[in-house]
Amino acid sequence: MRIAANLRHARYDRLNETFATGAKAGLAFEDELQALWRVATALETRRGKPSAAAGALDYSFQVEEGRVRILPRKRGAPLDKLVSEMMILANTRWGELLAERDVAAIYRVQSTGKVRLSVHPEAHEGLGVSCYAWMSSPLRRYVDLVNQWQLAAALAGRRPPFARTSDSLLAALRAFEVTYARYDEHQRAMEGYWSLRWLVQENLQSVLAVVLRENLVRFEGLPLSTRVASLPALDPGSRVRLELRSIDLLERSVTCVYRETLGRIAVTEDTAEPP
Repeated sequence: MRIAANLRHARYDRLNETFATGAKAGLAFEDELQALWRVATALETRRGKPSAAAGALDYSFQVEEGRVRILPRKRGAPLDKLVSEMMILANTRWGELLAERDVAAIYRVQSTGKVRLSVHPEAHEGLGVSCYAWMSSPLRRYVDLVNQWQLAAALAGRRPPFARTSDSLLAALRAFEVTYARYDEHQRAMEGYWSLRWLVQENLQSVLAVVLRENLVRFEGLPLSTRVASLPALDPGSRVRLELRSIDLLERSVTCVYRETLGRIAVTEDTAEPP
């Protein structure tokens, strides 16, 4: 497959504002991307599940000349949906093909809210599909590479490298689960560290936060959560003002004191326990 062009996401972000209206942004391949977005919208409707949490935020970090910048970015924008739906389509169809041909694969399964990996094709309830096998990022995930080896063999009519009970396949599944958990932990640690660095840099005395559950809060505008011992019993979604008492960059911890309640908002993003 020949790559015709590399469309830089930062430049094409302007399209997010024009997809719904059909207006023109004057960018290359704009008509083609508009057509793909309409296909993606139809695919999402057919699945009956949103491809991303509407309104949830991702963050990118930039450190330039010793200063930290934290840039929020909403998930579920048209370009995000386009990419997500095409990935879901490929991973679902290829997973179904392997299942139909009784070729082993590593599937991502979700039932009763729990996500796990399996060598059996089972439903992914969160995505609304009958099976879902990671295959679209073989340069980024070893599981995708394994599944592509299986797919290439199936399409060529060859014997696949791995049987369903293969020790190598099961070892790859277990190793990936451990590695994925460690990567997720490391990602959260990095985000927490740079968020604390930003708080120190800005020399803030107080911050706003949202109650997630019990005394666990998430800071507004930061991918950072912590427990506040002085927090009274409040409903999830309550907005509070906290006084910053101390920050420990080595321990990646922050100590806060509750000051006042400001109202409520909808909690749209799950946050793990702080380290």
